[in-house]
Amino acid sequence: MMKSQVYLDVPECNPQAVALAESLGMSVVFETARMYTKEAPKLPLERTFGVASFEIG
Repeated sequence: MMKSQVYLDVPECNPQAVALAESLGMSVVFETARMYTKEAPKLPLERTFGVASFEIG
């Protein structure tokens, strides 16, 4: 069986998302920073388990 690598940007402020990734054997290999030109958008981060694209904006 072929193995594939999966990279997932899990928000650190969602402990359930971090726990889920760790329970699946995932580990940190790089980190990203979210930066905004104005104020951060009001997002339900407790319901966000991964970011689909790193190139936002």
